[in-house]
Amino acid sequence: MKFRIPAAAIALSAALVMTGCAVTFDPGKGATTIAESTQASIEKDFPVGSATNKRVLMKLGPPSEKSKEAGYEVWQYKYVKNTSVSVMFVNKPMESKKTAVFYFNEATGVLEKADFKEE
Repeated sequence: MKFRIPAAAIALSAALVMTGCAVTFDPGKGATTIAESTQASIEKDFPVGSATNKRVLMKLGPPSEKSKEAGYEVWQYKYVKNTSVSVMFVNKPMESKKTAVFYFNEATGVLEKADFKEE
Protein backbone atom coordinates (compact mmCIF):
# COMPACT_ATOMS: atom_id res chain seq x y z
CA MET A 1 0.00 0.00 0.00
CA LYS A 2 1.38 3.32 -1.03
CA PHE A 3 1.06 6.28 1.40
CA ARG A 4 0.02 9.58 -0.24
CA ILE A 5 0.08 13.00 1.30
CA PRO A 6 -2.72 15.26 0.07
CA ALA A 7 -1.62 18.45 -1.68
CA ALA A 8 -3.57 20.53 0.86
CA ALA A 9 -1.49 19.07 3.71
CA ILE A 10 1.72 19.95 1.89
CA ALA A 11 0.51 23.49 1.23
CA LEU A 12 -0.55 23.93 4.86
CA SER A 13 2.80 22.65 6.12
CA ALA A 14 4.66 25.02 3.81
CA ALA A 15 2.52 27.95 4.95
CA LEU A 16 3.18 27.15 8.61
CA VAL A 17 6.91 26.95 8.02
CA MET A 18 6.96 30.20 6.09
CA THR A 19 4.62 32.03 8.46
CA GLY A 20 6.45 34.29 10.79
CA CYS A 21 5.85 36.99 13.26
CA ALA A 22 8.09 40.01 13.24
CA VAL A 23 8.05 43.08 15.43
CA THR A 24 10.01 46.18 14.53
CA PHE A 25 10.48 49.35 16.56
CA ASP A 26 11.76 52.74 15.64
CA PRO A 27 13.73 54.73 18.20
CA GLY A 28 10.92 57.23 18.59
CA LYS A 29 10.64 60.87 17.60
CA GLY A 30 10.33 64.06 19.55
CA ALA A 31 11.02 64.62 23.23
CA THR A 32 12.70 61.33 24.11
CA THR A 33 13.07 62.61 27.67
CA ILE A 34 9.40 61.77 28.29
CA ALA A 35 9.55 58.33 26.64
CA GLU A 36 9.40 56.53 29.99
CA SER A 37 7.27 59.11 31.81
CA THR A 38 3.89 58.55 33.43
CA GLN A 39 1.41 60.93 35.06
CA ALA A 40 2.77 59.84 38.46
CA SER A 41 6.40 60.49 37.52
CA ILE A 42 5.55 63.91 36.09
CA GLU A 43 3.70 64.84 39.30
CA LYS A 44 6.58 63.55 41.46
CA ASP A 45 9.39 65.20 39.48
CA PHE A 46 7.60 68.51 38.99
CA PRO A 47 5.38 69.41 41.97
CA VAL A 48 2.74 72.02 41.16
CA GLY A 49 3.37 75.22 43.10
CA SER A 50 7.11 74.70 43.57
CA ALA A 51 8.66 73.44 40.32
CA THR A 52 9.81 76.14 37.91
CA ASN A 53 10.28 76.38 34.18
CA LYS A 54 14.07 76.34 34.81
CA ARG A 55 13.80 72.96 36.56
CA VAL A 56 11.66 71.50 33.76
CA LEU A 57 14.09 72.84 31.16
CA MET A 58 17.06 71.40 33.05
CA LYS A 59 15.46 67.96 33.42
CA LEU A 60 13.59 67.59 30.08
CA GLY A 61 15.43 69.97 27.74
CA PRO A 62 13.72 72.36 25.36
CA PRO A 63 10.00 71.76 24.75
CA SER A 64 8.57 70.63 21.42
CA GLU A 65 6.29 73.69 21.43
CA LYS A 66 5.87 76.88 23.46
CA SER A 67 2.85 79.15 23.60
CA LYS A 68 1.09 81.67 25.84
CA GLU A 69 -2.49 81.36 27.09
CA ALA A 70 -4.38 83.50 29.60
CA GLY A 71 -1.40 84.40 31.81
CA TYR A 72 0.36 81.07 31.37
CA GLU A 73 3.48 80.12 29.49
CA VAL A 74 2.62 76.67 28.08
CA TRP A 75 5.32 74.13 27.24
CA GLN A 76 4.47 70.94 25.38
CA TYR A 77 6.71 67.89 25.13
CA LYS A 78 5.63 65.37 22.49
CA TYR A 79 7.01 61.88 21.90
CA VAL A 80 5.87 59.39 19.23
CA LYS A 81 7.02 55.79 18.84
CA ASN A 82 6.05 53.61 15.89
CA THR A 83 5.90 49.83 16.11
CA SER A 84 5.14 47.42 13.32
CA VAL A 85 3.87 43.87 13.87
CA SER A 86 3.86 41.46 10.93
CA VAL A 87 1.94 38.19 11.01
CA MET A 88 1.54 36.03 7.94
CA PHE A 89 2.88 38.76 5.67
CA VAL A 90 0.33 41.29 6.92
CA ASN A 91 1.90 44.38 8.41
CA LYS A 92 0.03 46.21 11.20
CA PRO A 93 1.55 49.56 12.12
CA MET A 94 0.92 50.83 15.64
CA GLU A 95 1.76 54.20 17.10
CA SER A 96 2.08 55.27 20.70
CA LYS A 97 2.08 58.92 21.70
CA LYS A 98 2.95 60.70 24.91
CA THR A 99 2.38 64.38 25.58
CA ALA A 100 3.37 66.33 28.67
CA VAL A 101 2.02 69.87 28.97
CA PHE A 102 3.28 72.30 31.61
CA TYR A 103 1.50 75.55 32.51
CA PHE A 104 3.78 78.10 34.16
CA ASN A 105 2.78 81.39 35.72
CA GLU A 106 3.94 83.87 33.10
CA ALA A 107 5.23 86.34 35.71
CA THR A 108 6.99 83.97 38.13
CA GLY A 109 7.81 80.86 36.05
CA VAL A 110 6.30 78.62 38.75
CA LEU A 111 4.44 75.52 37.58
CA GLU A 112 0.70 75.86 38.15
CA LYS A 113 -0.58 72.82 36.27
CA ALA A 114 0.84 69.75 34.52
CA ASP A 115 -1.02 67.35 32.21
CA PHE A 116 0.19 64.05 30.84
CA LYS A 117 -1.54 62.08 28.11
CA GLU A 118 -0.66 58.68 26.72
CA GLU A 119 -2.36 57.25 23.63
